[in-house]
Amino acid sequence: GRLKKKDLEVMPSGKARLRFTHSKGSTKEEEEYYTYIDETLRDILIERCDGLDADDYIFGCLTFNNGPVTNAVSAKVFRTILKAAGLTGSPYKLRHSYGVYTSNRPGSSMPAVQQNMGHANITTTMLYVVAEERAQVDAAEGLAGAVFGGDDVEFLSI
Repeated sequence: GRLKKKDLEVMPSGKARLRFTHSKGSTKEEEEYYTYIDETLRDILIERCDGLDADDYIFGCLTFNNGPVTNAVSAKVFRTILKAAGLTGSPYKLRHSYGVYTSNRPGSSMPAVQQNMGHANITTTMLYVVAEERAQVDAAEGLAGAVFGGDDVEFLSI
């Protein structure tokens, strides 16, 4: 929602990335990180940026004063799109799913996931690995309960 034209960087190779800033803890010190985007999103953003100045918000036209789109507006738009598709969810759940998925992929780099998630501390990123392990244990317990009967089947907790 707060992306400006200058936050979109298209390299001579055609690859593109977005620059984000993230406030670190209570100091409110800004930290930059970059996320690479695919060709489709790159092309959409380039089209939206046509005619904008470097400091203009890419999605400013969605607000009454051409300012940044707030988190609340972004969340409402996201939920509306999901509802139209017959789905439920939230930006938080999407972010959480991304964290669990990327941190548990074979060969994934925890520092890269940490950077993409904007976490100041790697231990925060590691919580997504534990969340996936807990989900696997819950699934195994549910299967064992269905096979052996009863709800008292429990595996070693993580």
